[in-house]
Amino acid sequence: PITQFVFSSNELEQLREDVKLLEQQYEQLEEQRYISESFNEVMRDMGYHVVGSREVTKKSGRKYRNELYSFSEGTAVNVTYASNGQICVELGGIDVCDREPTDAECNVLCDEMTAFCNEFPEIEKRLLTKGVVLASRISMLPPVEEYAQIINIEAFDRKEEIENMEAVSKRRQEYKKQTMRKE
Repeated sequence: PITQFVFSSNELEQLREDVKLLEQQYEQLEEQRYISESFNEVMRDMGYHVVGSREVTKKSGRKYRNELYSFSEGTAVNVTYASNGQICVELGGIDVCDREPTDAECNVLCDEMTAFCNEFPEIEKRLLTKGVVLASRISMLPPVEEYAQIINIEAFDRKEEIENMEAVSKRRQEYKKQTMRKE
């Protein structure tokens, strides 16, 4: 928006403060953009790819951006970038609706969360080579059943199709039945 002001020493000082604030906001946005791009490059280099993304604005006005990376069959890593620079990384099963995971899915998700947690030091190391230090900026939930979740892919702008956890679980159960019959 265009701001009109009257030339005076008070107005000039206010204009300087406004410019300084805008420059700080711009620097913050550029830093967040660089971190996000670096994170995306590292994930891509490690074999993960973005399958969906979204931008969310809460009632409070806080903005979040989510990038959903493929992990294994039926699961994805959801990386949330908050407007204050915080990053939350969580793994979940994929579905096309909001729901809680079944007990069997919780077990699989805990194994997958543990696998991702084991890979995370490598992600941090690679980010460090790009000058990105996560330190207190990152939040990761522990790989326990209470954090097992299903991510509704319908809430994301999809970049490609990804198989949902229920379909993968059914296919695994069928495979187990066929294997048991052969034995």
